[in-house]
Amino acid sequence: MSEVDYSAVTNAIRDVLLSDDRTKVVNSSALTVAVEGNMNQNTANCPWVGVYLDSWDSAAVSEQIGSATPFFTLLTFELWLYEFGLEDETANKKRDNLLRKVKEVLKANRTVNGTVRILWFKGGVFDAQAAKSGGFFRGASLKIQCEIRE
Repeated sequence: MSEVDYSAVTNAIRDVLLSDDRTKVVNSSALTVAVEGNMNQNTANCPWVGVYLDSWDSAAVSEQIGSATPFFTLLTFELWLYEFGLEDETANKKRDNLLRKVKEVLKANRTVNGTVRILWFKGGVFDAQAAKSGGFFRGASLKIQCEIRE
């Protein structure tokens, strides 16, 4: 039985986002990706993605493969994505573009550089905050679930 390296998967999600040309620069600014980072929004860090390990679960019944019966573990991550704009509509459009690009990149690398068997999306929620210095932060969460064989 192999060990699950939770940190390796978390870091691989970050690496995938930072290395793909679609997400290196989003909305004309370099992407910031934080692993388990502080969610205090800062205009200088946008576009910003935080990667958080949320939960894990294992199936009650495992599939037998040859003489082995590996355990399948499901890891759930929550990614928080934030953008900033001086106008509400601009912030919304930038957030939507960031979410679209992050989803495109993850759909194109469903094994997260070989650290998981497969990933899929589990939904998310939206967030809206006014910036203290003026302008608007617009956010979205993206829950992803990954299957790992132990």
